Amino acid sequence: MCTHDPAALPHGNPCAKVGDLPLPPLEPRALPPGQVRTLKNVLDRLPRFHQD
Repeated sequence: MCTHDPAALPHGNPCAKVGDLPLPPLEPRALPPGQVRTLKNVLDRLPRFHQD
């Protein structure tokens, strides 16, 4: 935003000195078998978007 319109923030970028959050790395997650079965059942009931 400042690069396109420097007058938009006359006092400068308010986030210039804000660092990144120290978040832990993401861990892979998967649905448990019961939720996979439920998801498949719901998808089977949806109308087909493409006919083969």
